[in-house]
Amino acid sequence: MPDDQAVLFSPSHGYLCLVEQRLVTEFDDLVGELALNQIVHLVENRTSLPKNLRLYGLVPFSSKKNGTCSTLETSAWSYNWLNGIIPPTELPYLDTGLAIGLTFKGRLSAVAGAGINRDEKALQIKQIQGTVVVDREECANEAERRSRYKMSGLHGGILWRDTLVEAWIEIARRLGIELVQIRGAANNGYRTEVRKDRLIKGYDIVAYRMGFQYDEETLNWFRTTSVS
Repeated sequence: MPDDQAVLFSPSHGYLCLVEQRLVTEFDDLVGELALNQIVHLVENRTSLPKNLRLYGLVPFSSKKNGTCSTLETSAWSYNWLNGIIPPTELPYLDTGLAIGLTFKGRLSAVAGAGINRDEKALQIKQIQGTVVVDREECANEAERRSRYKMSGLHGGILWRDTLVEAWIEIARRLGIELVQIRGAANNGYRTEVRKDRLIKGYDIVAYRMGFQYDEETLNWFRTTSVS
């Protein structure tokens, strides 16, 4: 880790555990207080908010496992599901104990999972994933594929990955966490299962676009919450 990064945020592990406990206990409220129109990222050359932005929403997901100091641990499929949220074709496998979901017309379209990395003294975003299956081999025909695209809302003028990352940055800011990480493609747990170009697009390019810096030692991206 670069020396200038190490001094940005250096609380004790005990303090970080308290912050993590607060993150867990207040998570639903922290997500509920986010104003999507203030954190949404738009596609290039778009200058106005989509007229249908009100059809999008942010929802919290939290692990059903015991313990509050393990937010980077995998929830798998054991997490709380909010009533009224329409599940996607396949329920997402969550790589963290906490995740923020993006909904469109009440249907879950994407998730971003994060937790406290006490070793590197940061909130680390570990998972950024769409939940609507649109692979050609999974769809009966091109018409079904286009229909699923439209249903997801992920191509409606917003940068959904950036928006979910921004949501986590705002939560870190509210908790007084100064350092946020995005796990790099080269450090992704699925790098042997998912094509490299997809991981780079889903993590490295997003991080670069949002002003994160790359740490060649940890293979993660980082930035401070004070950067706007």
